[in-house]
Amino acid sequence: MHSHEVLIRKKTGSPSDTVIIAFSGYNDENRGPQRPFDFHNFLDTHFPHTDKMFFKDDKRHMYHHGPVGDCVETMVDFIREEIIGYKTVVLVGVSSGGYAAILYGSLLDASHIRVLAFIPQTVLSAKSMTEQNLDSRYADLLPHLSRSTTYHVYGDTLRTQQTHVHSFHHCERISILPNIELIRNRGIYLKRLRDTGELLQMFQKILRQQTMNGKEGMNS
Repeated sequence: MHSHEVLIRKKTGSPSDTVIIAFSGYNDENRGPQRPFDFHNFLDTHFPHTDKMFFKDDKRHMYHHGPVGDCVETMVDFIREEIIGYKTVVLVGVSSGGYAAILYGSLLDASHIRVLAFIPQTVLSAKSMTEQNLDSRYADLLPHLSRSTTYHVYGDTLRTQQTHVHSFHHCERISILPNIELIRNRGIYLKRLRDTGELLQMFQKILRQQTMNGKEGMNS
């Protein structure tokens, strides 16, 4: 495990029943150990009492080779161990981070798992698979989608070219299950979603859903 690629923040004394796991996307303008974790400031500001885990993939291997271990299975086992005891687990990411959120949220395969993905890649090109030495089993996320996990996927309807890394097709093609919510936006700019309050509202909606489901379970 590379410490500059993993940050785990869990409260002591009054344990949280929720953990939010954020996967950073790639940022060509700010790479390396000093690059901040995506969503770090936002989550600390709005959810100070919620446990959090942050990941970066400085090798730029679509989270296939770490940052924990050197394969997808090791990473899944690590996350599964870390989330024991939580009633709600939210995985979030943008672009390659969105791909990771969907991948690991699917492999965790449980009803208390929530995925929030912005302009994710959902099928990887043969070129990237070869150049980055990626695991061919996860070139396409579609076969791995879980019927237990709940997904909220933001797609950019302005990106109509299927060859574009953030093509709307990436999101539309996986919106085939009833547990996948596809949110269509004309232009996905995380800063704008944050400043307008939509990002906070989406997080609150996801957490509210789990609370309501928990109450329904107790009353049934």
